[in-house]
Amino acid sequence: MRAIVVVVLVVAVGACHGGGGNHDDVPPAIAKLAKGGEVRRFDDWKIPGVTTYQITRSVPDKTWTSVVGIDDKTGAVVSSAELFKRMGPLPADELAKRMFGPIISDNGRPLMPADTHTMATDQEWSVVEPPKIVDGALVFYSFRGEMNPELGQYKIPLDTLEVTFTDATELLLARGETVLTGGPMCEALQTCHCWVGCAQFQMEQVPGVPERVWARVGSGEQFVREECKAEPCARVCRADSPTANCDPALVERQLACDKSCAPSEAPYHCEATADGCKRVEHPTRAAAHH
Repeated sequence: MRAIVVVVLVVAVGACHGGGGNHDDVPPAIAKLAKGGEVRRFDDWKIPGVTTYQITRSVPDKTWTSVVGIDDKTGAVVSSAELFKRMGPLPADELAKRMFGPIISDNGRPLMPADTHTMATDQEWSVVEPPKIVDGALVFYSFRGEMNPELGQYKIPLDTLEVTFTDATELLLARGETVLTGGPMCEALQTCHCWVGCAQFQMEQVPGVPERVWARVGSGEQFVREECKAEPCARVCRADSPTANCDPALVERQLACDKSCAPSEAPYHCEATADGCKRVEHPTRAAAHH
């Protein structure tokens, strides 16, 4: 199973340089940590004896959000693992909320099965469970990323606070499910490099198969993109134009062929209709190939 591991580091104030916060009452140590980012008082949850601040830094398509604190008695910075320890015993759902900022540099939130899920399919959402502690590790589910949010599982051992994120697709494959991606699409159909019309295909990922495959709707046959290692190659162009973009054709996986047809460009492309697919001929391109 693919998983991404992020090791939590306690920020050393002495190593930080740069601009301060955006409020006059921001302590200098917090201003140094901000490195020119935006700083505000953080009151979503409280830790006795610690005043907390949220630091936000942004670049195009990416935002980092962290929560750090100042010890009210000593003025020392309290961050990452130390800030987590100061929280004391908490139920799993509250712990999951508090991981965002001190441990996970994100402003996300843990998900519950009853939440709406417009950014995930019903199949992907089926992995979501309430936060819980399993064998000393906090396990919960959330979206990660901004432009293309990815649903997955966070697993954080409470002794090391190492963060592991496993996306929903990997979780579904691990439990033996075939994962569907997107909706049905129309493509030119070939058998042993002979063009035989149009068909609907659904992209899917199958347990034990490393690459994504396209299943022919209604038949279960599996197809993959043609790997062109030497011309001629089987390809499909998007329009009947000399400058049209062309894509590798779909070919059946593990099909023994008698090579009845040589690989070639399809003399048509396929488009979706209300009741299936239609074939759009390419007389201009077909004539140019003869």
